[in-house]
Amino acid sequence: MNTREIISILNPYLDNHTKLSLRKVSKCAHSALGTSEKPPYTSKVSFTVACAFMFSNAQYYNTAWYLYNKTCSSKSLNPAILYKLRDKTFDKKTKFECGEFFMNECREYTPWENHNWDVNRIWILAQIHKGRSFVLLSELQPDYIFRKFSYTYSAYAKEISIAIKAGYTISTNPDGFIILTPTANSSSCGAEVTDLTGEEVVSALDSVSAAKSLTR
Repeated sequence: MNTREIISILNPYLDNHTKLSLRKVSKCAHSALGTSEKPPYTSKVSFTVACAFMFSNAQYYNTAWYLYNKTCSSKSLNPAILYKLRDKTFDKKTKFECGEFFMNECREYTPWENHNWDVNRIWILAQIHKGRSFVLLSELQPDYIFRKFSYTYSAYAKEISIAIKAGYTISTNPDGFIILTPTANSSSCGAEVTDLTGEEVVSALDSVSAAKSLTR
């Protein structure tokens, strides 16, 4: 057996101190520990073992853990909302409040001063582990799926793609909004589901666009 297979077998029997120590041995050990850590990550140690490799500094890491823990601790299973920041979505958002304040239940991405994709994708991962659906409030028009002044995918496009990669199904509600709904295996996806290829983004957006076109 290789290192990854051995660590995957041993992981349930390792204490927190050993896990944190093994992370420093090699990239292979670190990766193997992360992928064998079962979600949801109920402690900061578990979160660190699975996700710490994603952050370039402690500030982003701490913000991500706060959002992850707050999301998974929420009692609300109402859908999270996805939208392009510059899209004026206030009227749309009110349709899905469900008597709650979005930010109190972490149903809307609100990173404050730490707006960073690595924090953003942990928020998406937390919604997946929580078992929440997603409502798409913004259209999939080019200026929303690509970043302004660069031909790279926007956070909005990547958020949608992570959900599709996690096995979410696509449907529309009576008002024509796209709804992404988790399947039985979605919540078992680890942090690696947030690593996207260009092909995965294209495929996901094509699938959502096709579903949207059926409602017109």
